[in-house]
Amino acid sequence: CATDDSTFVAASFSTLCPSPGAEVTIGNGDTESPILPSSTNWGYSLTQQLFNATEVGTATTLTGIKFEITDATSQNRNWDIYLGNTSQTDLSQGTYIQTTNHSKVFSGQVATTSNGWLEITFDSTFFYTGDNLVLTIDDNSNSTAGIAYFRSHPSVRSLYVYDYLDINPATISSAYETIYRNDVFFVS
Repeated sequence: CATDDSTFVAASFSTLCPSPGAEVTIGNGDTESPILPSSTNWGYSLTQQLFNATEVGTATTLTGIKFEITDATSQNRNWDIYLGNTSQTDLSQGTYIQTTNHSKVFSGQVATTSNGWLEITFDSTFFYTGDNLVLTIDDNSNSTAGIAYFRSHPSVRSLYVYDYLDINPATISSAYETIYRNDVFFVS
């Protein structure tokens, strides 16, 4: 974000334009999840997590995301990552948020081969408006080579679906629920 010499302008835009490389941290859990953000022991999975506006903060451009792997497997996964701004406040059985109006921010291979922070730089940036944020991960790996566990915490509901057949995120109508959500860093 560009500003002029005016202190007023700089102060006004500081919350809308955080410094490049800033991170929004959500969660500080001590739980491990084998199903979020991806159910790696199934050929295909689809997960959806909701982050409230009070957690994410003010409007900004997101450039990446980080997940913490706590128990790695020796495999690479093929993920499509979607982000969307939403006014929806809860995910529960039957309230899956369709991805038709969301942005696909990443499509590619993700390595779940070592413990620690898995950082994914988006293929395209996403403008977060300051509303609630929905994160959908479509795992199209067609591989059941093992289970990776990711750091999680109890929170609002998250949704997941897994199968041995490909799952279309634009047409899914229902999903299983879990009371956990990943610890994440949103990078701006």
